[in-house]
Amino acid sequence: MSEIIKYFVEGECEKVIINTLKAPPLSLIKPGRVEVFNVIKDKITLPRITQLKKETNIILVYDTDINKTDVLDYNIDLLHQYGFNKIYHIQSVKKLEDELVRSSSIKRIEEMFDTQGMDEFKHKLISNANLVSKLKSIDFDINKMWRQRPYSSLFLTYYNKDFVNKILEKNNSKNH
Repeated sequence: MSEIIKYFVEGECEKVIINTLKAPPLSLIKPGRVEVFNVIKDKITLPRITQLKKETNIILVYDTDINKTDVLDYNIDLLHQYGFNKIYHIQSVKKLEDELVRSSSIKRIEEMFDTQGMDEFKHKLISNANLVSKLKSIDFDINKMWRQRPYSSLFLTYYNKDFVNKILEKNNSKNH
């Protein structure tokens, strides 16, 4: 039986990136269902928890640009209370856009789509029909994505380099 993976991602941009990275032709990360749910700002509800199968691996994808983890701590504690012990973290230092710049040949995120600001960039990312081609055009390297340790000591508690390597291991075995 294959792993059951549920990604809880901070926003629509993370959803687009995760869906692109997990799907063919890239297949760079492990497949799973993706749901927009900001675990840093929103408390998880019982109906959301009861929809999950007990053997689900939960992957939380979030930015570390705020210096506050009280809601994240609450969500993790509640998931543990309901028997979910396979909870993993993919942390963007500080934001997803920073990760994309660090993992590519661009110097500023606006270069990815030749946009004038963050709102226009996000709109183009979410509406882009051929993100795979765009990632290739900026020399995207998954081996540089999500590898940096968070600056905030609050988020270091959840930093797990071994897990990030594991979730990305499909790519490592393909390219080496």
